[in-house]
Amino acid sequence: MPTAMIVDDNATLAFFTARNLEKGIHGLEVIMAASCEEARAAAKKYVPSVLIADIELTDGNGVDLVGEMRGRYPHMLAILISGDPPVQAVTDELFGFLLKPYEAEELVDLVQKALAGATSSERQSVLPEPEPEPEPEHCNGYDRHKLRNHLGELVAGLRAFGQELRDCSADSEAVRRTVDEYLDQLCSTAMKVSTDLPKCPATRTHRALKD
Repeated sequence: MPTAMIVDDNATLAFFTARNLEKGIHGLEVIMAASCEEARAAAKKYVPSVLIADIELTDGNGVDLVGEMRGRYPHMLAILISGDPPVQAVTDELFGFLLKPYEAEELVDLVQKALAGATSSERQSVLPEPEPEPEPEHCNGYDRHKLRNHLGELVAGLRAFGQELRDCSADSEAVRRTVDEYLDQLCSTAMKVSTDLPKCPATRTHRALKD
């Protein structure tokens, strides 16, 4: 049975990502780890076919973890996910890279290609085109990585929620249970997104209107 391991210290995002992968890829077993240490321990029991790791982890770096795990399990393929592009060029170690927030189908498609033994020409670009840096004088208190992380969590959760509802639409009791399971998590995530939105001072135009 093919196995994917998600290494992310954002438990909610990891849960939603796992649900989307399990729904999108028949027969895939998904293992979750919240840290490098947990990933190492889990890999001793279940060597993953595909490793999906966030770059910023509580006890290490996803880039380093990929290099370490690939050294131990050379047939394992690795996908990095992050709110910011990786600083190091690690194209030789990666099958692909996704920038948060990403569509659930993007990750499902990438994992499917990895499991199918896609050639290097079919891999997803590891380093996306760099984005222009925001102008700090226009927006203050804006943690782009944190906001992207929450947006990724919300997008993955909404995708998983929608798929669950479609699967159980004929069973009203199952629909109720699904709504109960997802509603609090989705509302909490939406609040985190709202809280982390950029706090921008008024522009010259707005100040002129006030004056």
